[in-house]
Amino acid sequence: MKKLFTLLLVAGLLTTSTSFAQDKKAVKAEVKEKKAEAKEMKKDAKEMKSDAKAKMSEAKDMKKDAKEMKKDAKAEKKASAPMKADGTPDMRYKENQGKSDKKVEGPKKADGTPDMRFKENQKKKP
Repeated sequence: MKKLFTLLLVAGLLTTSTSFAQDKKAVKAEVKEKKAEAKEMKKDAKEMKSDAKAKMSEAKDMKKDAKEMKKDAKAEKKASAPMKADGTPDMRYKENQGKSDKKVEGPKKADGTPDMRFKENQKKKP
């Protein structure tokens, strides 16, 4: 009886141990799934990287546009300074100070410098 019981016990252990063994097909399927997930993650990472590059280029374009707008605003401000009816700048306003289109100059020497012998070329004393 002991021999029979031992034989049954051994047979039971062998059957249960084989039922707990890993199935090679299941393991291969899991590996394939993990590889597919890894490929998807790489693809998502590439998409995110390209999206980030696109956003960076948009930001650079926006900065360029802002700089251009500032330049345009400055030019517009300069152009919007008050003028007289004849089109010359009105010198009563601060924006026009020091922007005289007409420079009264007297005779010049041969080298192009003003000839200081003439009154028009001499600086006024304060």
